[in-house]
Amino acid sequence: MMQYQCAKAAGCDVIVTNNKRDFHEFCELPFLTSEEFLLQIDY
Repeated sequence: MMQYQCAKAAGCDVIVTNNKRDFHEFCELPFLTSEEFLLQIDY
């Protein structure tokens, strides 16, 4: 998947997606929904 390859090449720590099933089978990076991601941000 193009988004995953770009994220790896850019050195991203996490992928934010509302379609987790697209990444479940092959993604080595953690992936979160937008809601899960926002809950982890320290303001």
